[in-house]
Amino acid sequence: MESYVIHIRHFQDEKWVFSEINHLQDAPQSVKECRFQTIGWILHICKKVNVLADTWENVGQKGNIRIALMEFALLDDEISRQLVRSENWREQFNLVWPILSPRERRQALSYDYDGEDLVNYWPGFDTFNQILLRLSPDTPDEKFLFGASC
Repeated sequence: MESYVIHIRHFQDEKWVFSEINHLQDAPQSVKECRFQTIGWILHICKKVNVLADTWENVGQKGNIRIALMEFALLDDEISRQLVRSENWREQFNLVWPILSPRERRQALSYDYDGEDLVNYWPGFDTFNQILLRLSPDTPDEKFLFGASC
């Protein structure tokens, strides 16, 4: 069984696009190891579903994006709903980054996404993390990366 499937159903009187996210086994290493990238991967699938739905008129959408965010990324229901309803990657990033623990943030920042097994699912983050690591390669400044509350 694939990690995820996007279904397109065209019935006589209605059309549906929906996703099923089953597991992370076939997902890239960064998705399996890093909660930040798990969330990004699920949102990437959501975007694919939205693009397919936008190509047709009067298309219904359903799926388990919100459920996958809760099950695989351990997000609560409210954050999951907000992420699915959000309009762009910046809004999604602003919802996700504050709820990650300092350890999870460090992990996301530490990856070199130019490698073969590590895939970045947050637009621009693969450059952002490299710039921050170059500014402070040994011990990134906690306050700079994570805010004063850290």
